[in-house]
Amino acid sequence: MALMERAMALGPLDPSFYMYLMVAGLAHLFSGRPAQAVELAGRSAALYPDWDSVYWGLIPAYVQLDRLPEARAALPKFLSLAPGITVSGLRRLLPIRNQASLEMVLDGLRKAGLPE
Repeated sequence: MALMERAMALGPLDPSFYMYLMVAGLAHLFSGRPAQAVELAGRSAALYPDWDSVYWGLIPAYVQLDRLPEARAALPKFLSLAPGITVSGLRRLLPIRNQASLEMVLDGLRKAGLPE
């Protein structure tokens, strides 16, 4: 986390800065800090709203905070960027090795309305 924060401090003008924000957001989400995850993933989405990956981090963070209306509101954008995506498809695709973290993401997406 410290290295990611340093990279973000050094490179806010980097064209791929939105990725740093998302990775840091996921680190917060998986460390039990969903409010920070929403803040960072939200900034990432604001910089590059057409990157589908930001939504599989943002939506579960909203769910963790019991902000289900916001999670559900973000789902159509995710689906428009990744047509046909499902919970089972993401289970195979997501690069999350920790089973508990993977289940948290998938459960959050499921609660927001992503089809199985």
